[in-house]
Amino acid sequence: HCPVAALHTHLQYAHTQPYLKLRGLMYLPPPHTTQTQTQNNFEKVSKLFTQAQQAFPSLDTLCMGMTQDYQDAILAGATCIRIGRGIFGKKQTDI
Repeated sequence: HCPVAALHTHLQYAHTQPYLKLRGLMYLPPPHTTQTQTQNNFEKVSKLFTQAQQAFPSLDTLCMGMTQDYQDAILAGATCIRIGRGIFGKKQTDI
């Protein structure tokens, strides 16, 4: 969890680490949010990513969206999605 106000500070710190190559942001919506809330959150994170790219042009990955909401994530600008259940099905513990 990264408070929005601290995002730039965290990105700046990561860029000073010699053995890290920061590629972008990853966002997971809170559980039990509505589709509208998730869409709004994806839009907000996408805007944060665009702002972060202004200061850190090497950022190229916006990872957000899973099997149930990947279409909304793509519409909001995601460059990476996670669709594990859509490919592999539910885990035994989820059944």
